[in-house]
Amino acid sequence: MYDVELYHHGIKGQKWGVRRFQDYEGNRLIGNQYYKRSEKVHSRLVKAADNRLAAHAGGDKRKIASAEAKYKKLGEAYEKADEADGVRRDKHVAKDYKKALNKIDQGIAEETRDYHDNKKLATTFHDKANKYKDKAEIASEKGKLARAEKLQAKSDKLEGAAKEYDKTASNHLKNISKGYDLTEKYIAKAQKEGLKVNSKRTTRNVTRGSEWVLNFLSAYAGAYTGYSVMQSYHVEGRHYNVRRPK
Repeated sequence: MYDVELYHHGIKGQKWGVRRFQDYEGNRLIGNQYYKRSEKVHSRLVKAADNRLAAHAGGDKRKIASAEAKYKKLGEAYEKADEADGVRRDKHVAKDYKKALNKIDQGIAEETRDYHDNKKLATTFHDKANKYKDKAEIASEKGKLARAEKLQAKSDKLEGAAKEYDKTASNHLKNISKGYDLTEKYIAKAQKEGLKVNSKRTTRNVTRGSEWVLNFLSAYAGAYTGYSVMQSYHVEGRHYNVRRPK
């Protein structure tokens, strides 16, 4: 029998729990931190430059010619690698901007849904409050003061709920405005980096998870009855595409 043990000491430069596309704080890296192929070529180019100077100092023509040829070759390779790094960086940054802009637009669509929902509820409660208020006035005119007091209390309660929904709707409207401001900021930033931003009209699905489940169950039941159809909540929005100009 042999005692076999397996040891693993990790990989040079490896940090536990840190992915290649993250820094030590877990933040996603962007830009040149992704693509540094030109740096490897650059280090070789610097070394070739030192060898070139040493060859010229030595005066050996063969060594000078060899050093010059290698330096020129690495210089061309560095230019190509640097350009390729720039292209890859721009593509990746464009992808990040596209993802961010569409995520913001989805958020605006959801805030728009919540704004309309709360505004609708506020109107419903306000109308009910007015009905109870009218009934309270009629009861008061007929001398039914106790009933009038109860009806007025219901009216006040419903009016208070309507005001709360109005307040919530106002907060959603502020968030929509913030979303548009953030969109403009991201577009300006992307254009400043030399990227092209295009957008087109689209519809955003903003159906809540619970609504989707109820719709699904309703449609599933409707498959046997033929009366129910799956429905979803859509809001108009913009679909953004960000790319590097050719």
